[in-house]
Amino acid sequence: MKKLTRFIFLQILFIFVFLSTSWTPALKRCHKINAKAEGVVIFQHRESIATEADIIGGGLLNGTTRASFILTSFGSFTGFLQITTKHGKLDFRIYDGYASETEFRATAVAMEGSGTGKLRGATGVLYLEGVTINANGDFTENITGEICLD
Repeated sequence: MKKLTRFIFLQILFIFVFLSTSWTPALKRCHKINAKAEGVVIFQHRESIATEADIIGGGLLNGTTRASFILTSFGSFTGFLQITTKHGKLDFRIYDGYASETEFRATAVAMEGSGTGKLRGATGVLYLEGVTINANGDFTENITGEICLD
């Protein structure tokens, strides 16, 4: 009986140790984004456009953006967006962009492995919607979405 009790105790101990040390995925902390940005077109030539903007009220993403776009057809564009904050940098791929003479919208998906600093390993999607406020290319935009950190 003593051997049986010891055997059961060792099995329970083994199960406890195994479960407490087994691999578990890292939990991600997700942050809702609801920010504003003010920016300007810094370069435009035929189908290529580059912009810079300051993000205001973005919490985790307060900082600056730098983007480059290629116009793909009438009003449509794709491109890249980099956000730089005091926490690090994060690159996005721009999909399904659309621009008229006064408005634009696009979806930005975080590029896997692009984050630095606190933004390393970040994932997420941002939705950009903005308006051009003058002929120089100055614009304002709303940035909404979610960024998740490891």
